[in-house]
Amino acid sequence: MRTADEAAHPGARLEQWELTMGGAFPGRVRLTLGAGGAAFLVDVDLGADGRLVVADEDVPPPRAGLDLRADGLWTSLCCETPFEHWTFGLEAFGLRLDDPPPPDVRWSDLVGDRLAVGYDLEWEATGAPTPLPAGDGDGYRIAGRVVGELMTVHDRWEVAAEAVWEHWWVVRGAPAQGALSGHP
Repeated sequence: MRTADEAAHPGARLEQWELTMGGAFPGRVRLTLGAGGAAFLVDVDLGADGRLVVADEDVPPPRAGLDLRADGLWTSLCCETPFEHWTFGLEAFGLRLDDPPPPDVRWSDLVGDRLAVGYDLEWEATGAPTPLPAGDGDGYRIAGRVVGELMTVHDRWEVAAEAVWEHWWVVRGAPAQGALSGHP
């Protein structure tokens, strides 16, 4: 793996970065680029406080780096040190759900309590990058730890958990069906 593999790959037909968190607030942060657009997802299980979701499947692609700007959404995924340290910022409107969504629902069809959501998170590697299994594209996974704060208009949660950082991309061939919503 090369340092340049942490950034977007010019010519990639589909590319995704995902932080998967464990611990008290299991969830994920996912940015997917493809077909001239972007999709963004935050999905965090707050336990007794419900589930927090920020999702937009139709965002203009980043103008620079991995920063997204859209109506009701600002997010930044920033590589501070390749394969070692990333920071994540979010200011958006999201939904608080009482129950997990069904597995086949489009995120845009969710119904819940709309509220302001934000986070300031830092991820640091605790292991070396490992290549993803051979398949539709290239990529890697790195074990690590995430710390920071998750906020809504009414509440704040301290985050400190094991977390996996994953990045994959497809340069050749066609993206899989529903590519902006998930992994091929």
